[in-house]
Amino acid sequence: MRRRISSAILLALGVSACSLAPDYRRPAMPVPLALADEPRETAPVPATTTDLPSGWQTFIAEPRLRQLAAMAIANNRDLRLALANVDMARAQYRIRRADLFPTIAAGGQANLQRLSADTPAGSIGSNAPGSSAGDGSRRIDTYSAGASLNAWEIDLFGRLRNENEAALQRYLATDMARSSVQMTLIAELSTLYVRLGADQDRLRTTIETQKAFGVTQAIVLARHDAGAASALEVRQAITAYENVRAQVQALTTSVAQDRNALDLIAGAPVPADLLPDGIPTAGITLRTLPGELPSTVLLSRPDIQQAEHELQAANADIGAARAAFFPSLSLVGALGTLSTGIGGLFAGGSNYWAVTPQASFSIFDAGRAKGGIRYAEAEKRAMLARYERSIQSGFRESADALARRQTLGSEVDARQLQRNAAREAYTLAQARFRSGLDPFLVTLDSERAYYAAELALLAIRETREASSIALFRALGGWPGADVAQPPGIVDHGNAGM
Repeated sequence: MRRRISSAILLALGVSACSLAPDYRRPAMPVPLALADEPRETAPVPATTTDLPSGWQTFIAEPRLRQLAAMAIANNRDLRLALANVDMARAQYRIRRADLFPTIAAGGQANLQRLSADTPAGSIGSNAPGSSAGDGSRRIDTYSAGASLNAWEIDLFGRLRNENEAALQRYLATDMARSSVQMTLIAELSTLYVRLGADQDRLRTTIETQKAFGVTQAIVLARHDAGAASALEVRQAITAYENVRAQVQALTTSVAQDRNALDLIAGAPVPADLLPDGIPTAGITLRTLPGELPSTVLLSRPDIQQAEHELQAANADIGAARAAFFPSLSLVGALGTLSTGIGGLFAGGSNYWAVTPQASFSIFDAGRAKGGIRYAEAEKRAMLARYERSIQSGFRESADALARRQTLGSEVDARQLQRNAAREAYTLAQARFRSGLDPFLVTLDSERAYYAAELALLAIRETREASSIALFRALGGWPGADVAQPPGIVDHGNAGM
């Protein structure tokens, strides 16, 4: 008996080994083969992903920013939401996976009956099972215990396996969305950190400029009182001073707003010892990248991996939709023991078993199955377009970030030389003005030029750090960073017929 049941189950498992899903092949990348970090005339040697750094820990060199990043990963609400979505997708995958296996329940039952002699069952002769009472009624008790196999669908044409595959791919896509949120979190946190440092530097520079303009204004007022300066020069000095004083107030507000934004993205108030005191000189580290990167590095971007998993899920949906055109077969079974007394439940001859195959085939569904296939195929085309668009967007972002890096070094050098020259001109103009050799307007112009050169240097330094962050983000948080497949999940391909 048990051998027959085992044979039936093995036969069911054996026939459920085909799939109607199309064979999945990764689409060709709709972009050039390489990303150039240098002018193309240099003919650089192509690199592989092993030449690249891996992980945001490699990207961030500033210890305070590292601690802040760890704090944000632990507390950020957007990341918590993404993690909850991953947990929901994992649970949904496990639910789908359970459909592949039979559901077996165990139970027992006691049926106690007393039938009067007037009922047809109660008037049965003395040879009937049960015990007779003095009034002619009959007591019939039955006890049973066993296991039952609920309707278990035998996956002849791969519908359940393709639904399971689609759930797995959507789970992996959700995890890639979580990786994308984390990568974006690190990039935005680094951007805010650099912006706060830059605004603090701008505020310090502007305060120093306000002091210098205040000294110049005092000299002009003293000369005006002595009849050596005109009212126009006084008004020009006051205008310049008040303009810078207003900028100090505006920058003070900007610093406060930057801190509020940093608290929000970190998920908690940032301790004062983790705040920057200026643009970090070694906060964002980019290793020297190879002259030419293969476009395949873009496949490490979480958003592109997410799009590919969604494409694979749509591919599996086609197989599940195709299975609707074929019959479905399920098994219902029971195995146990039955007796009129509890003591005889496990006695010899009290066993029973039953296996009931059930088959169904749709004869008329008003086009439902055909519509399901058309929907699944259209969904796959949409997912393919989204996948290709993600690659194209990633290629452009990476190419733009690499192109920006080519000129930033020379721009920083040029702004440094400009600032140094403006400082020297300002020093000379101040000396000549105090000696009475030059009019006030020459000194005012040199002060303004020096202040503008300082701000321009700070701006290009901030841009250099922002460019590194943009490249980190464009390359997907560095190839290999936080994009590993979740543990305990095996990505099985669809088996052919």
